[in-house]
Amino acid sequence: MNVLKDENFLYNDSITNILGNKIVLVMPKDLNIDIKSFLDLTNNDIKQIAIGESMTSSIGRYTEEILNNLDIYNIIADKIIFGKDTKEVIELVRNDKIECGIVYKTEAILNNNNDLKILAEAADYTDIVYSIAILKNTLKEKEARDFIDYLCSEESLNILKDYGFDIII
Repeated sequence: MNVLKDENFLYNDSITNILGNKIVLVMPKDLNIDIKSFLDLTNNDIKQIAIGESMTSSIGRYTEEILNNLDIYNIIADKIIFGKDTKEVIELVRNDKIECGIVYKTEAILNNNNDLKILAEAADYTDIVYSIAILKNTLKEKEARDFIDYLCSEESLNILKDYGFDIII
């Protein structure tokens, strides 16, 4: 978004930060290991941790940042199993019975009623913000503005909140 703005490709009055997301630690619901925080990943009870690959996924970059900020990345490096993205991390935890994984809160909520539980929410990392804007070269400016209005409506925001997004507008 910043690159498009800097290159003057956007209607600046349309740039809107709408949603935020969080990073959480999940495990299979049927697994009983006492984990209350990300620091507990250093416990010997945890043999494998699924995370996103930082070179190919945003979840991997956020996870690496969190683990480095906690000074535990190098401590747990030999336990890490990489997935290409959040969905694959969830599948590794769910199907391969890896003790825990680090994923977006919204994805964890979508899967929480099935066979995953959220253990902890991360702190101290770059804010995750979802923005929307209108390109100046659009042929449908009115429709784009209407769509932004729709997304920012109370009804839409309540639906998105139910799926775990933070409302930031």
